[in-house]
Amino acid sequence: MKKLKQNSTMILFCLGISFLFLLVCSKTSFLYAFHDWFDSNAFMTVGRGMRYGLVPYRDLFEQKGPILYLLHMLASFISEKDFLGVWFFQIISFAVFLFYSSKIISLYLPKKTSYYLLPLFAFFVLMMRSYRYGDSAEEFALPLLTIGLYHLLFYLKQKQEMPLRLFLLHGIFAGVILWIKYSLLGFWFGFMLFFLIDTIQKKNYLLALKRSVVFLSGMTLSTVPVFLYFGIHHSISDLFHVYFMVNMQSYTVALSPISYIKWLYETFFSKIIQENIFGICILLGFVFMFQKQGKRAGFAFFTCFLFLLLSVYGGGRAYSYYFLIFAPIGLFGLIYLYQHFKKKHTVKTGNVILLIVATFFLAYQFQHNTVDLGKTKEDYAQYQFAEIINQKVNATVLNYGFLDGGFYLASQTLPTNFYFQKNNIPYQQYPEMMDHQNEAIKNKEVDFVILLIKPGMTIYDIDNVYLLRNYKIITVHQQKIEGCNQTYYLLEKK
Repeated sequence: MKKLKQNSTMILFCLGISFLFLLVCSKTSFLYAFHDWFDSNAFMTVGRGMRYGLVPYRDLFEQKGPILYLLHMLASFISEKDFLGVWFFQIISFAVFLFYSSKIISLYLPKKTSYYLLPLFAFFVLMMRSYRYGDSAEEFALPLLTIGLYHLLFYLKQKQEMPLRLFLLHGIFAGVILWIKYSLLGFWFGFMLFFLIDTIQKKNYLLALKRSVVFLSGMTLSTVPVFLYFGIHHSISDLFHVYFMVNMQSYTVALSPISYIKWLYETFFSKIIQENIFGICILLGFVFMFQKQGKRAGFAFFTCFLFLLLSVYGGGRAYSYYFLIFAPIGLFGLIYLYQHFKKKHTVKTGNVILLIVATFFLAYQFQHNTVDLGKTKEDYAQYQFAEIINQKVNATVLNYGFLDGGFYLASQTLPTNFYFQKNNIPYQQYPEMMDHQNEAIKNKEVDFVILLIKPGMTIYDIDNVYLLRNYKIITVHQQKIEGCNQTYYLLEKK
């Protein structure tokens, strides 16, 4: 009963922290007039499309996993006109992440110290440069990874064998990650590799086989609903073609083995340096695990995060938000610092409240998203253009030549083109995308075309002779996008 009460209190505390910090740190929050991150808008467009019968990869070209789109479809039932539903799921996801972080803390420190460390940890994670605008695949993968990390360290610390039911659970988690973003699977590859090596060293071959079969059974359980959905819609081949083949062909950069190792090393440590104070915590996290927790725990930790590193950056690309998945390492740095500087572990409610208020105030002042607090919908091209688009009954729109800018969401339209945006793929590697969009312009397939013109360019620099021949400029709007002044154009069919 006492443990249940402690867990309930900690769950409520984690939910409160999650709500409070995501209120200002995530642009999905109702405090923000619009969430203008391209990736999130692409997820929402596909999710809304699923709600109305469109099938990812068959009807809409996008490159993340179907479970991420399913989450956005569910979010659209909460609120179809904005990201409020996504914010609700973020709060739950981040609270689970914090709750299992508290369980990790309790492995090394008195449980009550979580009330000090969790607000700090939440603050540092959400202040990371790799925490862009809120609503990334990495954000929803964090709680699953943290649960895995907790179970791994708990059973190593207790010197007990992990029960098979947990291998089934983590197989299910690995399957979910496979269908959210498969490049995050490295952690579970390392997780299973450690246990296989450990059991084989003990010559317990039957246990190694059982664990492998149970884990793969869990992955299968996660995969069956995905196959059923795409099978019913006769689009399993579309799923494999876009999600696996196109991703692997278009996002992979060829490097020699030596260049690849050097690139991995430089990329990982440059990301740590960019995170400033929390980067120090991440480095101290490695020190804590390798020097303080014994060879077995250190090897397990190393194996999981080495393979995570290989899978995340294995394609030779390093978008800033990729690094968010490594945030749990920083927790061990905070534990290390607490052990060294806090000798008395008494927790005072007043001090906890003061810490929460202080970190919240700092997040409000310095988190990179908060510069957009106070803006109204009228400040955004998305809503200005939507007002014009919605004057035409059943208007059709094309987000031409750039990632989804949120115009489908703002105007409450759905794409009529398979390539409803231009993904970050060079033309030479996948010409079909822009050829299809250019053909739509040539044939005047849509009523409105929206362009994003980067600094130093004008609309007359666009290499498409049919654009201004078939469409007229209606309005232009300049706004800051990811820190840069860029210009949106709205064109209407002549």
